[in-house]
Amino acid sequence: MLPAHAEAAPESKYVDDQSIEVKTLDSIFGDMCQSYREVYLKLDTQGFESRVLKGAQRSLPRIGTIQMEMSLIPLYRGEVLFDDLYQVMKDSGYTLVSIEPGFSDPRTGRLLQFDGIFRRA
Repeated sequence: MLPAHAEAAPESKYVDDQSIEVKTLDSIFGDMCQSYREVYLKLDTQGFESRVLKGAQRSLPRIGTIQMEMSLIPLYRGEVLFDDLYQVMKDSGYTLVSIEPGFSDPRTGRLLQFDGIFRRA
């Protein structure tokens, strides 16, 4: 988490570290979604959205709708911002169909992050 995030939401500070196992969506998609014709994917990965999408290239044709948090300014180290994520989604055959406001700086009212909802064309 970067200072802009901590300043806008001091209550979101780190309290502990936890080790996790990371798998690509492609490595588990067949087992998790084998009986579904079309999938709605919600990404809330704290700045790792672009990495999740890179690990889902074979799965994307079966994912009809993707909802993901998208930042307008850097909030997490290494995250890809809205402009570039939008282009990735467009290049993958998705259209932005809705925006849900999310995280704003209460001091300035500036929108920092929102959910973009994309539908495969």
